Amino acid sequence: RMHRLAQKNTGRNLFVKNMTHKEATKARFSGQATRRLGLTETVPFPTIAEAVKACKPFDTIVLLEGTYSAISIRSLPRGVTIKGVGIGTDVLIDAGSIFGTALTVSSAEHLAVTCVRLRGLVGARLLDCPSPIFKMVTFEGCATPLISDKPAGDV
Repeated sequence: RMHRLAQKNTGRNLFVKNMTHKEATKARFSGQATRRLGLTETVPFPTIAEAVKACKPFDTIVLLEGTYSAISIRSLPRGVTIKGVGIGTDVLIDAGSIFGTALTVSSAEHLAVTCVRLRGLVGARLLDCPSPIFKMVTFEGCATPLISDKPAGDV
């Protein structure tokens, strides 16, 4: 019985690589990608938004090396992790201006963010995200690293 419960709490890795428009179009429409898009590093999702749409509980969105635009996510399934490759130096989520927010999430239970750099006036804004966990996250140039309406679990 315990083994079945453990299996339910194990999600998939959904890979994302920041791509040009041309690369993203090719990735979406290649024969190989139609069935396996995002499930391997060789056929990653072209945007974080597409990985979020495919997310199920306890999945991990793996951001491959690169710089990503600011992310605004309305809702995530329970237990999702947003994870950069490496030790937080190879993946940057950039607000794009000194007044922006790098990561905004509304409604995510047990959200974890690891191994990324966040750059903007506000690093992360979390609304209705109880007990978020931030590990090995670097806040660059952030006047306010984290704004949350719930207490943080581990920052």
